[in-house]
Amino acid sequence: MDRILLDSGTAYSKLYHLEEGRYEILPNRTLKSRMSRYHVVAATGHNASRFSDRLLNELLALAYGGLELVEEGDFVLVDCGARDIKMVRVEERRVQEMNWNTECGAFCGQTVE
Repeated sequence: MDRILLDSGTAYSKLYHLEEGRYEILPNRTLKSRMSRYHVVAATGHNASRFSDRLLNELLALAYGGLELVEEGDFVLVDCGARDIKMVRVEERRVQEMNWNTECGAFCGQTVE
């Protein structure tokens, strides 16, 4: 069984195959039909509870991922999803601010500036 980390969004899921070190993006309807192939080690995202009992808050996952990928300096991460926008601000390798909007803004012209 393939061990994965999962970010399951509204329409698509992002998988990280632990043994292979490979990323994959699948529509949720495809992921659902393939779940017997996977052991989800941990999950985050809007639909994560459909696929795993071990869940991580989306803002924490964004912050931990950013700290892992960005090696130095201050930075801001913005995750524009289908249902919301999340933001994490890091200064001197410490998270200073985390936030997200509480509902979808697509119908009122929400954008990132």
